[in-house]
Amino acid sequence: MERNLYKNPEILKAYIGTPSKFSWYEKVFDSYDVNGVEKFSFNWSWWAFLGGPAYLAYRKCYLMAVLTWCLTGFLQEFFLIPMFIYCVILGFTTPFLIFKKYKKIVKEIETKESDFTIQVEMAKELGGVNIFVRNLFIFLCSLYPLVILWLIIGNLTL
Repeated sequence: MERNLYKNPEILKAYIGTPSKFSWYEKVFDSYDVNGVEKFSFNWSWWAFLGGPAYLAYRKCYLMAVLTWCLTGFLQEFFLIPMFIYCVILGFTTPFLIFKKYKKIVKEIETKESDFTIQVEMAKELGGVNIFVRNLFIFLCSLYPLVILWLIIGNLTL
């Protein structure tokens, strides 16, 4: 059995779940692995730049999506970091977060199942995309400006 299961294209295709994005993820994930040694490299994602938490939720990285969403408000509120800078950081770092989750999932699959066909099915089930959760995040994020506007208008009438 192949030891680096995460390098197997069939497993990656099953995990990514969007065939049109496979070659991009394959290239990006390869850049994070140098002869079996994990390293960060700069890879740009417009979806991560524009969507941040929604992009992570779409890729089933739920905990990271919630943490990123909370961090967005925290940084803006207390450190006044411009949103653009934060979005640029997300554009470069989010693909690496997805890679880390992919490696973790594949390692779990590899330890729990030895049949390759079942491993591919498990990768498909545990990976892929979640359109509902992505849309929910987009909806929640779109409420933020409305809440701010409501608070401003409410304070003006008092």
